[in-house]
Amino acid sequence: MVSNGIMTPRVRTVLGVSLLCGGLISIGVGVRLWYPPARFTAKTRVKIQRDFERDAANTNSYNAYFMQNEFELIQSDFVLGNVVESLELQKRWSNKERRNMGISEALAILKTHLSLEPVRCTSLVGIHLTSEDPKEAAEITQAVADEYERYRRSHKESGVSAEVIDPAAIPLKAISHRGWALCWLGLGAVLAISGTCSCVRRKTQL
Repeated sequence: MVSNGIMTPRVRTVLGVSLLCGGLISIGVGVRLWYPPARFTAKTRVKIQRDFERDAANTNSYNAYFMQNEFELIQSDFVLGNVVESLELQKRWSNKERRNMGISEALAILKTHLSLEPVRCTSLVGIHLTSEDPKEAAEITQAVADEYERYRRSHKESGVSAEVIDPAAIPLKAISHRGWALCWLGLGAVLAISGTCSCVRRKTQL
């Protein structure tokens, strides 16, 4: 309880222990982020155009609704399903996980590791894929871009074309989370010190 604006020793002890536990948890998260399993992100870019945009004056035109539709197509079960099948990702990941994995599960994993990013004020879309294996990251990224380009070439009547601009290179540097790690470590230190001080102060008053 709090009496006349002053915390009782019991409340101070509970608060101190809570702060200390929260600090230790935050420090644990920070350490985990500082030494995470290595993950690599491969990138490529695809140029997407509609027929009427081929005029030089319209090459940088951007339509949010159109691009969103293309994003959905790139991430569709049809396009990514062909990637899973062509690269035998179901078999590959089943062997890695040492368990049977269905096509739907492999497709879900692929979608989780895949991200798309529009290049501002252009008709370019960045395709990014993260994996613990840098070679696999580049291989799958390129396969997604190629499969989408192949789809657009086989549907010329839609008036939309796609061209892979940059081949996916094997990433050499793992993703770093040390900025966030420092934030968690700093927060954990503050909480732990505050909690310890609160508990020590309580003991000195006994």
